Amino acid sequence: METSHRCRLLDLPVELQLNIYELVLIVNEPLLLNCGCDSSYRGKDHSEREDADREAWETGTLHAPHEPNITRTCRFIRDLTVPIFYKENQFLAHYCHAADLDVALAWLENIGSKKREFLARLSLFDANSNYDERCPDQIEQAKQMLEDRFNGKTEFVVTKDSGIFRRVTFARGDEKTDQERRESLDDQLSALRLVSLDEPEADSQNECLLPVIGSEE
Repeated sequence: METSHRCRLLDLPVELQLNIYELVLIVNEPLLLNCGCDSSYRGKDHSEREDADREAWETGTLHAPHEPNITRTCRFIRDLTVPIFYKENQFLAHYCHAADLDVALAWLENIGSKKREFLARLSLFDANSNYDERCPDQIEQAKQMLEDRFNGKTEFVVTKDSGIFRRVTFARGDEKTDQERRESLDDQLSALRLVSLDEPEADSQNECLLPVIGSEE
């Protein structure tokens, strides 16, 4: 039988919780939404590595990122962590003729419009900084697909030695400002603490329950 206790994270101020969640959710490396182009593979064994990665994407061994488990703990923690995951991480979608852009587009479709609005560091990417000059039809096709399906826009281009990045943004609805979200979360946290004091066996939607480490399942 699994023993569950209330998550003590809720006893911390929201600001401190956010610091903890950022340490857990933000990664240094870009998160890939599809398999890389051939320009991403260099060295003597580049063909073998590219073939291996392409097969891994086709079989699902490699895949576009899933939301970390901490985002599924409870409604309150989810409201805090989901925006961090999408806003603070860098996401890259390859768009060359060899890349399967449909995989990236499917991921964007699956996360929904609200989470697409959170994406602050999504870029169309190619490791060859001259690729758009050589194959202008590829970037134009990718831009058109993003606009047709999601009203996505490519805002500007940054070319580096490591490749070309075209930032992608999506139309925003009536999203709350960060300050409004913070005030709302503070109110929710206060309400959760009151529920915990008044009702020890509170509904799991209002209380974060985590299994005790080492408990039997």
